[in-house]
Amino acid sequence: MFGPAELFLWCFWRLLPKRPRAVLSRIIRQVQARAQITVPHTETWVYAFSRETRSLFGGGLAPGFAALLDQGEANQEPAVRIPYSVVCTCFNEEHTIAALLDSLLHQTAVPAEVIIYDAASTDRTLAVIDQWRREVEPSFALRVAAGDRVPIAQGRNQAAAEAQEQILVFADAGTSLDRAWAERLLAPFAHRPETEVSMGWYRPITRNIFEESAAYFIVPRLDAVNPMVFLPSARSLAVRRDVFTAVGGFPEHLTFAGEDTLFDYYLKTAVKHAAFVPDAIVHWRMPEGIWALARTIYRYARGDAEGGMMFWDYYLRLVDSCFKCALELVLLAMLALFYSMVPGRMMGFLLAVLCLSLVFRGLRLAGGYQPFAGRRLTLVRCLSRLAALKLMLCCQCAGFMHGLRLLTGAERRRIGKAKTGHVVLMSGHYVEYAPDDQRTHQVLQLLQAGWYVTVVYAQTSDMPGAQRPLFAHPQLEQHLRSHFDIDAWWGKHEPYFSGPLRKLSYVDVCNDSLSRSLAGNLEALGASPLKRD
Repeated sequence: MFGPAELFLWCFWRLLPKRPRAVLSRIIRQVQARAQITVPHTETWVYAFSRETRSLFGGGLAPGFAALLDQGEANQEPAVRIPYSVVCTCFNEEHTIAALLDSLLHQTAVPAEVIIYDAASTDRTLAVIDQWRREVEPSFALRVAAGDRVPIAQGRNQAAAEAQEQILVFADAGTSLDRAWAERLLAPFAHRPETEVSMGWYRPITRNIFEESAAYFIVPRLDAVNPMVFLPSARSLAVRRDVFTAVGGFPEHLTFAGEDTLFDYYLKTAVKHAAFVPDAIVHWRMPEGIWALARTIYRYARGDAEGGMMFWDYYLRLVDSCFKCALELVLLAMLALFYSMVPGRMMGFLLAVLCLSLVFRGLRLAGGYQPFAGRRLTLVRCLSRLAALKLMLCCQCAGFMHGLRLLTGAERRRIGKAKTGHVVLMSGHYVEYAPDDQRTHQVLQLLQAGWYVTVVYAQTSDMPGAQRPLFAHPQLEQHLRSHFDIDAWWGKHEPYFSGPLRKLSYVDVCNDSLSRSLAGNLEALGASPLKRD
């Protein structure tokens, strides 16, 4: 769309001096590069237990499991005897934590253990857990780790570190689980032992028409889900421990929210065999009240911006639309002021054009979310959906802009998590996650030893795409050698070498002229070859 806002910005851009225009162009290119990051594709089989979900995902059902369904055997849902650990965090959940524990106790596949990390609750959460344990005497081991008020990602990682089983099942306080939730979520591991992650589903619990309207826009529709690129919520997810450890667990450098989305991205770069179980349902209680709902949406958007990976294309288009609407509102107010002082036909024409442009932008923005889709929509429901949509868009826009301001700090925390030092690995090929591959094994060893690893690879053909992504980890970055800017890299990493404990090293696997030249540049910065055992 080209309207008054675009015309004004075009004129403003032409009038900018050359130097500010060059700086803005560089920033815009960097932002556009982040916006091009997409969700990696993963081979995903669907395990559907109900007829409704079978009709939605008939073409993607797991082959052997589909045969069982056709024979009517899967409807009996034989018990899955795979030991698993449930991991969750809580903070001030005295009114909901007992419901979660009850639903875990009555699962058709009872967990071996439940580990809860309590982030310094100030209410009776811990007392309620102790009382429930004394009264019920559960058949599973229940351990509570009472810690500090830390981000959700850190709490989940600490609880997962205490778990004993090889399959970690994540749930959230404030939810209730279907009785067969765990059994269905674990069915892919029993059916296909190579399965690495099983993704469940969740449904919102709404208490009024406004929460129902907000859930319409916040929670994705099941019929619109593509299992290959689906990013599961951590409130209904099962992961093998080795994959969880390989991607570094939940990223702890974010301030509050968005950790599960970024974790999903890292997970998707490592997982080769995934499962989607739409009938493994968690019932999620929507935030109570408009303010709590607005704060939740705001935090989600802020976390997505801090993560610097996912959904930037959506947020940038949203910010662009909101900014242009605001700009045209300012222009409209200025023209209205001039028109009141010096009325004229030209002013009246411009005012009419601006009004039409604003109406068209609003309809176009709202139309992308189909607020009036569905049957039997009353006037009250339509108005409620419009109000919920406006609230969501405003909170997302504000949260994303705030997250951009926090992005630099988040990047510093991400890089600063590496305690040993920074190592540049000059390799002939990029690194994919393959535990049996020597390059992957070497990178995993370095990451587990506390290194921040920068892979500079020489491969120019057979470049990875959405189907074959580069292995991602919070303390790992990969660069094509012909595009590697050592000055920019050093500008990002140099602040972390002020302390005496950090080391700068390199490993030259290529040992060609270009890698030796890069090694010389690194040695000029104080790097030394890494001594390998």
